[in-house]
Amino acid sequence: MQDLYERARKIRVAVFDVDGVLTDGALYYADSGAEMKAFSVHDGHGIRMLGESGVAAAIISSRSSGALESRARNLGIQLLYQGAADKLAAAGYRALVPDLYRGKVTVDGKEAEHLMTGLDFGDAAGQDVRGAVQYLKGKSAKVGVTGFCMGGALTILSAVNVPEADAAVCWYGYPPLEYVDASKIKAPLLAHFAIDDQPFPIAKVEELEKKMRDAKVSFTAHRYKAMGRLGGAWLWAIYILLVLVAPLMVAALLTDRKLTLHNVPRLADIRRTGSIVVGMLRKALDAFARLDAVAAAEVIRDDAAIDEAFRGMMRQLITFMMEDPRTISSSIDLVFVAKAIERVGDHAKNLAEQIIYIVKGMDVRHNPVGTVEDLVR
Repeated sequence: MQDLYERARKIRVAVFDVDGVLTDGALYYADSGAEMKAFSVHDGHGIRMLGESGVAAAIISSRSSGALESRARNLGIQLLYQGAADKLAAAGYRALVPDLYRGKVTVDGKEAEHLMTGLDFGDAAGQDVRGAVQYLKGKSAKVGVTGFCMGGALTILSAVNVPEADAAVCWYGYPPLEYVDASKIKAPLLAHFAIDDQPFPIAKVEELEKKMRDAKVSFTAHRYKAMGRLGGAWLWAIYILLVLVAPLMVAALLTDRKLTLHNVPRLADIRRTGSIVVGMLRKALDAFARLDAVAAAEVIRDDAAIDEAFRGMMRQLITFMMEDPRTISSSIDLVFVAKAIERVGDHAKNLAEQIIYIVKGMDVRHNPVGTVEDLVR
């Protein structure tokens, strides 16, 4: 544990993705087609506290959004990088993003999914990407192809079907391997994969690498333990626990000691619940340090008990206040203390869910506890 704290103290910059990390992952569109995003005020408070503790915040997003610019400006974040092509262009490269959908646009989620699943990947790589490469070859001596996720799959297909490309860099993702004729890959290929990325199992990555080795392709493939496409979410989760949760616990315990109670026999319940939450914190941090998904699932089960205990305390405190108005002031104080402790449990649960995602590549946030435990076994 001490080693974890020492490593955390060396952090000088926290880098965040946006969609699904600083937002809930949903994209909202107005009737005009303008894109909107929902940000959490808690994230904003945490990022401000990061800055106050000497850790700079940076945001990198492949999308470009005016809403994100406003949010970053409001939080005082100066390190904002949007739009992959724009970033490449700003670095001095000629960057071209081909329109794979030939002008078709939509603001409807189901229609967008339909467009993606209906895309002819072979045609997209062999015509659209190849056309973009041929165009750039007229202006630059060397041209490379790169892409993320679906774009990673297209990058590998382009390495096969675009002989004019001088290099290819895949950031996770690969196509069905029967479409990969490795003997046609002539340009050097750099690839990045996550060991526990469920949509792109590492076993298939091994098959892909074998095909390329057999064809004597010049390639380098990096594998990353468990990170998948999590971006900076793990750092945010651990930060919430170490920086935000500890003050909440201290405040709750201090308030607990200072309360002047008048016939409110709930102090023992709050102390007992607080002890359980402290145990959850320890277990969550240990699970993080050991990347133990089973222990993380135990934290999620503990949180369900904390929620039930909190509801029970609220019912009894309301009863006390109704039966004896002299308890109102003390009861209200206890409500705030109990809520703070319950929120600490929520943060521990959030970290546990992130740990399971890191280890297993599964989003378990909306699953019953029993289902989560079955999934991690």
